[in-house]
Amino acid sequence: VSIDVREDSGENKPRRQVVNQMDDKDGKAARLCIRGVWEDPALLLHLKQMLPIEYMPDWMREVLNAMSESIAVLGRPQRDDVISRLSESSAEEFSHALVEDCFDGDMFELYSKATNFLHGRYLYILFKQKSQESVEAYSRNDMTEYLRLTKEAAKIKKEMDEYKIDERINFS
Repeated sequence: VSIDVREDSGENKPRRQVVNQMDDKDGKAARLCIRGVWEDPALLLHLKQMLPIEYMPDWMREVLNAMSESIAVLGRPQRDDVISRLSESSAEEFSHALVEDCFDGDMFELYSKATNFLHGRYLYILFKQKSQESVEAYSRNDMTEYLRLTKEAAKIKKEMDEYKIDERINFS
């Protein structure tokens, strides 16, 4: 459950609307990462290293770009400035990340867990892509490409093993 403050078009006064959102683990992890960057803007670079921007959900990418712009202009992300740069749906996710009350515990520890979770998802997606591409190369009888892709998949799998990541990865 989150509280969303919006302008009511009839009265132009803020109203509180309770939004019951049963979130998927990816969304929760992404919001936790946004919250971590909000608390400590220096984490922005770390997050972009852990999760390439093209693998982020669109709203998360938009929020991080808006936060970067806000930092560049104001030295620190400012809520109203960030929101002014976002689409409505991204602003809603950003607001949810800032007010979500399920982030009990040390923020850095939660941020680390969330980034590792998302990094694991990214690695798993990449591993599946490279594995599929290697199968396709094999079926085309392109052994050079097959070997190259198989080596890439093995390298990704090794990193997954180092992070103890598999298809059953869990974030709670």
